[in-house]
Parts: sequence; structure tokens; C-alpha cells
Amino acid sequence: MNSCVFIRKLNTLVVKKSDVEEIFLKYGKIVDCSIHKGFAFVQYVNERNAWAAVAGEDGRMIAGHVLDINLAAEPKEQSKQAVEMENDKSEEEQSSSCMKKDETNVTMESEGGANDSAEERDLLDVNDNEDQGDEQVKI
Repeated sequence: MNSCVFIRKLNTLVVKKSDVEEIFLKYGKIVDCSIHKGFAFVQYVNERNAWAAVAGEDGRMIAGHVLDINLAAEPKEQSKQAVEMENDKSEEEQSSSCMKKDETNVTMESEGGANDSAEERDLLDVNDNEDQGDEQVKI
């Protein structure tokens, strides 16, 4: 149950705790209220009161600032989209770094000495002969 309201864009130079309590008290009993630089939290007894406060006060102008109000643990749709975009960007960066690692491995393999490639050819020749022998037995 989430009964805490998060108030952003609050002009805390002008608006005091008592002002916030007075504004939000009309939505229900307040358990706790805390004011911080630029934002505040109001804790209600139940979630229904918190939702009513969000619906009633979001977008309200107080002391020259338009308030951005939502439940403390639930970002608004716009914020969710920003998080999704950030996650997509993070996935792209991870994918890009994986490709760089693959390119590095290819470069390192191609820079192996002549002895390495001669040994690989010898192994391939041995494997080819073994395959031919197996085919002869199967026929």
C-alpha cells in the first residue's frame, strides 16, 4: 500500500511545512510531512487519500512554481518513458561494447604467428583424412 505523496518543483524558499500540511490536509489525515530543498513528502493514513491529493493538487501553482505531484513510488507516464529510453540506450551501449570485444578478438586471432596457422592447417589435414577414412568404412 502506497500512501506517500511526492511533491516536486516546490518553492521551499517561500513555502513552509505548515503551508504544505494546510494544503494537503483536506484530502485526509496526514501521518507525516517532510520538506526538503525543492520537494516534499506527505504521508497519509491510506492510499485513497494519497490518490485524492495527487488528483487534486498536481499542476497547481504555488509561490510561482507549478507543482509536479505523484505517489512517491510510482513515476508518471512521462518519467516511465524516460526510464525506458534510458534502458534502451543502456542496451545499445552494451551491444556496442560486445561488438568491440568481438572485433578485438578477431584482430588478435588474425595477428597470430605463422606457426599457429601452420599448426591449424596440419590439424585440418589430419581431420580431413580421418573423415575420408570414415566415409570409406561406411560405404
